[in-house]
Amino acid sequence: HRCVTAIASPKERPQEEYITFTVRGQSLSEQVPKRALTEEVSPILMAMVEPPPEGDDPLRRAEVDAMGRYVLEGPASREAFALLVECVRQGGMMQSSEMSRRAAELDLESRIEACRYVDYYLLPGRSKMQLTKELFG
Repeated sequence: HRCVTAIASPKERPQEEYITFTVRGQSLSEQVPKRALTEEVSPILMAMVEPPPEGDDPLRRAEVDAMGRYVLEGPASREAFALLVECVRQGGMMQSSEMSRRAAELDLESRIEACRYVDYYLLPGRSKMQLTKELFG
């Protein structure tokens, strides 16, 4: 789902574009600024929202629901989903103290789900390693 949000300021700024993701079979949804979806941070999510290369099979493109949200396979835990999306929003560089605090708030099932889907959302090795360490800590 692409929505444009105007940023209020005295000077004219370009409007920021947001992409909405949801988890299949869940009521969860989160928005991410499109600029946060890069090859370095989350190549899989970026590929979902970019138009397919010319000549590529359009059926291979990501699934979009009736509300225009990009459909992900998981995690089903609201807290795990929010944590992973926040890591993407922050360019894969969430502060260690915030990551520790948020991981500590997850129950065991949510931690396992976050670990299971961390590769799906994040690429930067340092962030992936830190998040996995916090989730199992």
